[in-house]
Amino acid sequence: MANAANSLVYAQSFYLNKMCPGWDALIGLDYKWVWPIVSRKKYGIAYLYQPHFTQQLGPFFLPGVEMDNWHPAIEVLQKQFIFWELNINFNIDAALFKPPFELVSGTNLVLPLNPAFNQLEKNFSNDLTRNVKQAIRSRMEYTTCTDHTLALQTYHMQYKSRMPQLTTANFHQWAGLITAAALKGMVLCRKVVDQDNGLMAIALFLNDGRRLYNIMNSTTEAGRKSSANHLLLHQLIAEFAGSDLLLDFEGSDLPGVKAFYQNFGGENQPYLKVKYNALPWPLRLFKR
Repeated sequence: MANAANSLVYAQSFYLNKMCPGWDALIGLDYKWVWPIVSRKKYGIAYLYQPHFTQQLGPFFLPGVEMDNWHPAIEVLQKQFIFWELNINFNIDAALFKPPFELVSGTNLVLPLNPAFNQLEKNFSNDLTRNVKQAIRSRMEYTTCTDHTLALQTYHMQYKSRMPQLTTANFHQWAGLITAAALKGMVLCRKVVDQDNGLMAIALFLNDGRRLYNIMNSTTEAGRKSSANHLLLHQLIAEFAGSDLLLDFEGSDLPGVKAFYQNFGGENQPYLKVKYNALPWPLRLFKR
């Protein structure tokens, strides 16, 4: 994974171990490619699914590996799993999946951080610049933090009602992942506080040496009114400008979230949402 042309943190073994214990993999000759396989069984039927907090998987490959190598892998998976709902990573061509596969493009905005900050900010929207100035006038401060538990608790409190599909167990898994990543020195925590040190926004980022993943981002009600998250990401970009990292906003297809991240001048690096349904009738009707 460290040398893959399309390396992503989601496919590293420590990440998979925490988010989908018991995962498997298809492996190409001499490890030229690896495809993590995440499956479950329900009513005796084995199926492929996308784990929570794991945006993209699919095949990962060394530079120069040809896409045709994976057609046999797909055929093997079709025989073993008759239902798929997967997100396939950004560097896989849609031509790999012929009907009856159904494909939808997912949005993922990214921003290369190698230019100097004064070059990056030329692409910021006027709305972003105005909101950042408002936050600065409100005497808010961007700072580092080490309290990962605070970030997790804030995220859970702010968004659990909006994500009913996530259970308490899912959040415990997520906490375990953050702990494992922190032991590897991969976690960054940044926050914005008001002049009384009250929390306005807090975010966790994973750094795999290639990307900064905006893995968990929370804004309090007071922070939303004061544009705290605008300031947080603005200052994060200033902090890492001139580096070789890519800021990965992790989305989004939600119109409001997408519009917010577009303010920072990033570009869309789309990925594939793949669905395959060979369930027997009438089960097929319930999984259209």
